Amino acid sequence: MSRGKFITLEGIDGAGKSTHIGAIADFLRGHGKDLVVTREPGGTPLGEKLRSVLLSQTMHIETEALLMFAARREHIAQVIAPALAAGRWVLRRKPTVSSARAGVSSSGSGQAISSARPRSRAGCGSWTAASLWLKSKKKSKRSFQPSVDRHV
Repeated sequence: MSRGKFITLEGIDGAGKSTHIGAIADFLRGHGKDLVVTREPGGTPLGEKLRSVLLSQTMHIETEALLMFAARREHIAQVIAPALAAGRWVLRRKPTVSSARAGVSSSGSGQAISSARPRSRAGCGSWTAASLWLKSKKKSKRSFQPSVDRHV
């Protein structure tokens, strides 16, 4: 059995991740791919609880980063790694802001950057077949034109 493929769909809030993930999933399934669609943070019972905390509580930036990485690690162990090992494809929706903010120290010292990067890369980097970065060009709230950059 061949190993599955791991595709991430990333972008800031409002870039269109939720809008496009369904069409991408339909396309891949239409081409015979056994697909797991998931999101981060979330994707597991613990991840969903951590997501709720992240979205509802104000916290120090480094605390937020650690909770994001805890949710990611659980997600990898419970969903992503088993699916890939079984030959399934994984399509993950993830906010770019979560990864970028994890590397920003509120004091500007850069300490969070050096400590966060190894955790951010842990487990996923070597599996990723493609990362689709969605950007939005907003001229007004009514004018929305997403664009996609592909980084492999």
